[in-house]
Amino acid sequence: MNTDIKKIVELDKTTKLIYNPKVIKNSDSRTKIVTILAKQGCTRIDIVTAPNTIKYTNGWWVNIHKEIYIKPINSIIKLPLLKVINIPLAPKKHFFKSRHELLSFTLIFPELPKGIQSFDLIESNLPDTELSSWLNIYGVSLETHHGSSNTSLYAYNNN
Repeated sequence: MNTDIKKIVELDKTTKLIYNPKVIKNSDSRTKIVTILAKQGCTRIDIVTAPNTIKYTNGWWVNIHKEIYIKPINSIIKLPLLKVINIPLAPKKHFFKSRHELLSFTLIFPELPKGIQSFDLIESNLPDTELSSWLNIYGVSLETHHGSSNTSLYAYNNN
């Protein structure tokens, strides 16, 4: 663990840093949650994504819709997106320069209610199509996953 991050976590007992969270279902196998920082005032989700290396063609792009939200499991609460870092909001697009490029980005939401153990990250309830797909990740645990790596970037560059 990075010493600076460890110090932050130790200094602030209301902050929880989750590495490689376990998820129940991910709509896009090329997109992974790397870390979650749950603290007073906000929930920060750090994500990495890559183009489909099998289907990649020049012009492959990615973006996020401002309607994306997090929803605690067994709750009707929907926490809206507050801020994005390093990914454009639709209709703007990030165009990948190659089939091996990775894009790291951050989504910031309001603070999760106390006692929440997991949540869903929902960009849209519409079905994926040939021309569009949505970032929907279900059952995101607020515990670090110690099993096989959920964030292996090696696999992206070797597909």
